[in-house]
Amino acid sequence: MPTEWFHELNDSQKEAVAVALNPQRPMVTIQGPPGTGKTFVVAEIIRQCAVRGQKVLVCAPSHVAVDNIIDRVKGKVKLVRLGTGVSESSQAFSFDAMVKQGSHAQDHQKAYETLQKLRESNAERNLLASVQSSVAAIATKARREVLNDAQAIFCTITSSMIEMLIALNIQPDVVIIDEAAQAIEPTSWLPLLAGKRCVLAGDQCQLPPIVMSQLAKDGRLHLSLMERLSAQFASISRLLTVQYRMHEKIMEWSSGYFYGGKLTAAASVGRATLSQISQVPDESIHNSPLLFIDTTGYKNGEMREVKSQGGTSSGNPGEARLVAAYLSKLIACGVKQQDIGIITPYVFQVALIKQLVNERYPDVMVDTVDSFQGQERQVIILSLVRSNPKRIVGFLNDDRRMNVSVTRAKRHLVMIGDSRTVVRSDAIAELIDVVSKSGKVQRASEYEADLQLINFSDSEVKKISSKVVGSEREALLETDSVDDAVGNRRSADAARRAVKM
Repeated sequence: MPTEWFHELNDSQKEAVAVALNPQRPMVTIQGPPGTGKTFVVAEIIRQCAVRGQKVLVCAPSHVAVDNIIDRVKGKVKLVRLGTGVSESSQAFSFDAMVKQGSHAQDHQKAYETLQKLRESNAERNLLASVQSSVAAIATKARREVLNDAQAIFCTITSSMIEMLIALNIQPDVVIIDEAAQAIEPTSWLPLLAGKRCVLAGDQCQLPPIVMSQLAKDGRLHLSLMERLSAQFASISRLLTVQYRMHEKIMEWSSGYFYGGKLTAAASVGRATLSQISQVPDESIHNSPLLFIDTTGYKNGEMREVKSQGGTSSGNPGEARLVAAYLSKLIACGVKQQDIGIITPYVFQVALIKQLVNERYPDVMVDTVDSFQGQERQVIILSLVRSNPKRIVGFLNDDRRMNVSVTRAKRHLVMIGDSRTVVRSDAIAELIDVVSKSGKVQRASEYEADLQLINFSDSEVKKISSKVVGSEREALLETDSVDDAVGNRRSADAARRAVKM
């Protein structure tokens, strides 16, 4: 256990760091549920390794994730960022920039200029080859100097620069893969093989890797290495258990359904409500951390789902109107636009809601759950969309996507949907049960007067529908039978079981 800490960590975070630093453990997984400070833990591990003289290779599936960690440790450790796609804030640490600042930069420039002059003068082939070899040797020295001097090396998990590390015989003491649960297993092995020990940080109960090929899925390539290791080797896994984002009632369902009831809310957020940051009255329905507005049977089907023109996505114009009505009430109570997020599973519904709210409330983010991963808002309005006589829920059956959607909310979560349809998802059925016991439930009819002021014409819906093309992800995850839905849940169920062991 470290004697000095660089961040103020709780006990579960400290234990995760200590296990990651243990030289007797070649592989460790750290599961960070929503709001539990996983990035702070990764930053702490990097800094602790640096003071111990250990070189760290830090990878993640996306440039955003890589640069997010850099922002936590820049100025604290000597670092270099490999590859392309470097954010503006990380440009100063890019590999090319640091090579140009190195002690071999002038020698390399002179040798390169000499080579150019020889080429222009049609010098002998042997002389050109000799100078080319000299330029290459100086370049290799310059690269090796930067990499040897760095305490932490950053790149995406699929970067070809990892092969350069291996070729230059640069072997990190520790390899950290952040957001490891979003990376398919084959992409994890190259960086892991470059180092001596590895730490996988992520959460297999949030968004998984997206694999479009059915052949790859049949070969189980849709699973992340982190998910597989956590399920098979509980002794190498550590769970972060204190979350710093949500009211304890918003956390309740996620903790129980995905994390074995092991999560607790930090005192700073556990009782946080909207009335503390707006003019929402204490006794108002808007001040309840949890609210479900049930559209079942509203006006004989006025809030039924419809398909986009190409049949690639689903929307619910009536439900979109209800979202807009509820949003207006929040704004009228002084809730800031930038504090509100609207999440819905389908791009057609995103387009419908944007049509109603973007002009009046441009700072309210409206999008699918994928765009909200890693984000949070004081208020989340969740439009569930599906409402049909056959009670088909499609990819609402993807429990992990629902976990991410719900846990973006800090003080107030509002779900709008047809309970008769959506309870066909076991996860949503449990969620609505939690809301019924710990929150508030309303009928859509209670907003009748507000809905009269918000309308879609059939032509407007058709126009929006004609422009919508469902994402490949929707096509992949959408199902129209209970049997398919059961199959879709298997990975999520396995991930939850691993946590509860």
